[in-house]
Amino acid sequence: MDELIKQKENIEKEVKELTEFLNSFGPDVGIKGSLVDSEGFPRADIDLYEIRSARNRLAILNTDYSEVMKKIETKLIELHSQSKINVPYTVKKQSCQDVGELIPFARVDDVKEASPAYESGLRVGDLILKFGSLYVKEGSTEQQISTIFEDIPTKVVESLSKILHITVSRPKNSSDLIKEVINIEVTPKKWSGSGYLGCHIVAHKNLNSNL
Repeated sequence: MDELIKQKENIEKEVKELTEFLNSFGPDVGIKGSLVDSEGFPRADIDLYEIRSARNRLAILNTDYSEVMKKIETKLIELHSQSKINVPYTVKKQSCQDVGELIPFARVDDVKEASPAYESGLRVGDLILKFGSLYVKEGSTEQQISTIFEDIPTKVVESLSKILHITVSRPKNSSDLIKEVINIEVTPKKWSGSGYLGCHIVAHKNLNSNL
């Protein structure tokens, strides 16, 4: 996994450099601009060879990036299924009104003590309302909910070494009738345990849960 992450970062760096290089020729050239003049002849004011080479390399990198991301996603799904997903933290409480019509689509069913997930404030039983940009609204179909849940590993990969915002619903007392909404800020990254979060998240089937 470490090697895949390194490949991903190296590709992103080279893509950024090539994009900046192509854009340096002006907005009329860039990544897709025309390389011929108004009369259809090759432009004499730019280095056509360098531009074509950069564009070809960019196309190759985009293909390589897609392949690396697929491998990372597959690996993360394997780790996730074994029961892991990592973090540092900030916990904030907010009112239920702030999350509108969102309903829980996932549940935390295991958190390794002393893991980044534990230190971030995630707890067993937390119902996930938002995981980064992933969320479910009332009226969503089971297929839509399933698709969003399956995107969790990908979201973790996209958020490596970045702050990931997770919003959960948690009972305020033992009655489980009154719940509070909690915002958690986490940073997925490598730690001493497996995965990147140190917790296990499962699909939440009770779509009519009160918040």
